[in-house]
Amino acid sequence: GCNKKMWHWWSGAFPHVYEFYARAAVLKKLDLDDISLPLDDVSQYLLAKYEDRFSMHPRLFEEIVASAFRDAGYYARTTEYQNDGGIDVVLDGKGNKTIGVQVKRYKNSIKVSQIREFAGALIENDMTKGIFVTTSKFQSGAHKSIYNFEKRGIGVKLMDSDRFYDALQ
Repeated sequence: GCNKKMWHWWSGAFPHVYEFYARAAVLKKLDLDDISLPLDDVSQYLLAKYEDRFSMHPRLFEEIVASAFRDAGYYARTTEYQNDGGIDVVLDGKGNKTIGVQVKRYKNSIKVSQIREFAGALIENDMTKGIFVTTSKFQSGAHKSIYNFEKRGIGVKLMDSDRFYDALQ
């Protein structure tokens, strides 16, 4: 055990560790298939148990992605869950500029063909910028593909599992 005086010293000397354990102490198992969960609760849960991201309902993951972009200062809105035209989240910017976001909750690597489909969705939606967010990784060849799109005026950024976890923080 740890007496009160020693705990006070420990939490003051290592506040980030204290905060992590304080959050983990109140963390309970969430039903990540429940799309009505408060997004802040889901974000905190994912920070502590990121391996559970694969059991999350795809719509809930779209909402979490939109929330992470809002936290970063964007005006973000999710599109319809069905028939979204390949764009899951829209980031609205200045001068009516919009950025389309594709969200994929996958265990397997994202194929280059999926990035090409996303670029096509951007063009069909009159967007020249997009961000592809996934819970996994991108296959080799993805960066070459986005380089080719960039040369043609379509900017696509890739956000893999590690980059998304950093954005959650």
